Amino acid sequence: MLFPKFTEGLESVLFIALNSGADPVSSKQICSYQDVLPRHLEPVLQILVKEGILKGTKGPRGGYTLAREKRKISVGEIFSLLSNETLASSKQKDRECNSIRKDIISKVNNEIASSIEASLQTKTIEDLCKLVEYKIKTGSKPDFHI
Repeated sequence: MLFPKFTEGLESVLFIALNSGADPVSSKQICSYQDVLPRHLEPVLQILVKEGILKGTKGPRGGYTLAREKRKISVGEIFSLLSNETLASSKQKDRECNSIRKDIISKVNNEIASSIEASLQTKTIEDLCKLVEYKIKTGSKPDFHI
């Protein structure tokens, strides 16, 4: 998987969008659904809170809700936020590695990220929610092309 933080973050946002109502969705619910440890997912969720994708509520009935309407959150925005974290960590490693990785591979990774981000800008969380709802309603796999 090229961008694991993006995958986990997008799945979290989609899960929250589908499951939040009057009460926020707890990180325990999200971690249980994704089968990941809280210490692994919390940093991703905190990035999404800090950047205004999610709103975090503390306390025993706390958790996460969307900070904006589903139609106003693009998949590309989430990708940009979370892939930049991955790329930043790669750049730190690139400083400590051979010239092929530093000069060639990191540039290819950046080009891939830019291309993916551009293609995801038109997709919203609302679009993905509709795909999930369609799948549930029809019992079939939705056809999702980027």
